[in-house]
Amino acid sequence: EVLAAVSLGLVALRLFGAASGGPVCLSIMYMNSRDLKFDSGRYREDHAPLLKRLLGDSVERIELRTAPRPPRDSPMPPSPVAADVSIWIRDLQAFGAATQRNGTEINADLAKVTANIPVLQYDQVIGEWGKPRSEVGMGVDSQALYYPNSDGAKWDADYYLNTYLPKMVEAYGGENVLRRVEVRRGVG
Repeated sequence: EVLAAVSLGLVALRLFGAASGGPVCLSIMYMNSRDLKFDSGRYREDHAPLLKRLLGDSVERIELRTAPRPPRDSPMPPSPVAADVSIWIRDLQAFGAATQRNGTEINADLAKVTANIPVLQYDQVIGEWGKPRSEVGMGVDSQALYYPNSDGAKWDADYYLNTYLPKMVEAYGGENVLRRVEVRRGVG
């Protein structure tokens, strides 16, 4: 069950001390596959409000991003991530208690959205630029870059934040084009 993993992840998050840094987010990624069925309308209209009600003030914000499928004759492959949910956690302890208390109801409703098993990860914001997260509303186009972890993988956060990010913001046209850039790193 998905939320069992979420509750167990909360223990690891506390052990690694992530709560003392920037905002914490539970990232839930549904990887694209031929058999993926994900009802984004139902998630948006029914499941997210249910989560907000059951998780209460422990959650600040719930975001859903979906990748459009390229046309059948397009040379572009589909995105490896079909749907990405970010649950911004305001209170880790209350979030853990609420997921344990309401896990059965949450999982039963989620089964109406998808039967696919997601990849779960707690993230912490380590850098941001632009407008506050609260000013980026629904229907906004976004781009997500993922750097998967693997044996021998290296990601230099200082270089990314202090050298690469300013160059990227400038190359895209800065505040004339971009609303917000957020850099998150997995924790736990």
